[in-house]
Amino acid sequence: MRDSLRDRLLLFDLDACRYALRASAVYGLAECGPLREVPGTPQSILGLVEWRGHLLTVLDLPELLGHATPRGPACLIRLAPPLQGTALLLPVHVRMATATSEPGSGETIEHEGRSARLIDPPTLVRRIVKKLQEGRPA
Repeated sequence: MRDSLRDRLLLFDLDACRYALRASAVYGLAECGPLREVPGTPQSILGLVEWRGHLLTVLDLPELLGHATPRGPACLIRLAPPLQGTALLLPVHVRMATATSEPGSGETIEHEGRSARLIDPPTLVRRIVKKLQEGRPA
């Protein structure tokens, strides 16, 4: 029997669903500054924001996950390389946690007796790019 893995995670809830991002996929967190909209982009691409001298493309994470985007203060989650030019807008409370997962457990992880859907940023971005190339809304 293989040992369980311990993951550092960013956890957040949208509606009644819990989600997780591995901390290794995140470059940093910050409050969301002013966004510059880019004409002709799909609804899930909110625009551009400046982060310490770098322009980042900001994606609406709740929209991409099929949820309404809550109003209120928002944070930006800047993704780690190779996606460091991308940030996810998340207008909900984000918390750090350590959770245990079984090797090969896939897309969910357990934390405090609840399952959280694990978000894979490269897969998320590839899905958006594919839809854009096909001319479909992202």
